[in-house]
Amino acid sequence: MDRQVGVVRNLSVDKQAQAGLVNRLADAHNRKVEDIQRELQFWGIDVTYVRAANDVVIADTIPLNAGAAMTESARLMFRSAASAALRLRPVIKGGYSKAGDAVADSVRMGHTIKGSYIIPVEVRVGEALPPEDSDEDPDQKQLPGLETAATVESLERRMTRTFAQAMAAMHEEIVQHEKLPQGDALLRLVSQGVTAEFVDAVARVLDHSAVAQLDTTFRWAQAQPAPRDVRDTVAIPSAAKEKIRRTGVELRSGKVPRTEVFTGPVVRVTHEPEESTTSFAIRTFRGGRLCRIEAVTSMSIAEVTQWMRDGTTVQLQGSVQRSGGGLYIPRAKVSALVHLPEQMGLD
Repeated sequence: MDRQVGVVRNLSVDKQAQAGLVNRLADAHNRKVEDIQRELQFWGIDVTYVRAANDVVIADTIPLNAGAAMTESARLMFRSAASAALRLRPVIKGGYSKAGDAVADSVRMGHTIKGSYIIPVEVRVGEALPPEDSDEDPDQKQLPGLETAATVESLERRMTRTFAQAMAAMHEEIVQHEKLPQGDALLRLVSQGVTAEFVDAVARVLDHSAVAQLDTTFRWAQAQPAPRDVRDTVAIPSAAKEKIRRTGVELRSGKVPRTEVFTGPVVRVTHEPEESTTSFAIRTFRGGRLCRIEAVTSMSIAEVTQWMRDGTTVQLQGSVQRSGGGLYIPRAKVSALVHLPEQMGLD
């Protein structure tokens, strides 16, 4: 039987008592005391390590202009990701989401880390949320063939996840391809949270000669299940900066295919034994408002249910309609965001 120990979140309240508790936990799990203490400290905090790297390691200092651009770009990238988390679009212009800005304003910058120039960006994500709308009866008897998710990510976690997906999408669609993204490639970028503003912010850092590469590494808070469909580390080389800048122009050009795209976790799965299709719903945002959109797929109930259990981000593409039961897409194009392999860790 598992043993549980109450832990005070603020470790500075009683240093002696907390030191004793941390020591006992470290002994019980055969781990270093400092690792346990850090794990408790960042239990509810996502940390994104933004690094400016060079062929020769940037140790301790960085040109002031490059450092200023790096800090401002990180701010703009999180602001863009927060708005994209609520509404996917190729360019934001002046239409940043108020709700997204409120979340982006909560982002904190930690102390820089010795060695390669790294800025830790911290987001307090809180606890995972219940999957259903507040106006639904939680005591309602569950119907046969219906399964619902236990919890879903908070808006703060959705922002960080969107940031991570956008970086990975830039690597896949811009860095790894010789040609400039066009058509469906632009749509794939947008569907994973990339905006012209996000792209411009990355290019701004890479413009500096002292920066040969921009890295992001994500350490997910344990207060919520970690996303399984994003890379933990992404590296964007400065050699791609011209193509990145031109991609920003393409995103502003109006050439992105016009279609509605929604992303989010699966929160409900239903299946009738005599039917060959699976009905499910994702929790997403439409028009800046939280909603649930239903769709039908020929995929097996086992696969869709596994998406829900894993917290996989699912993408729906199609025209939304409204019925007595809520929002749905009659002929949705359904896909799960690819489970990307992790890159090598940073030096």
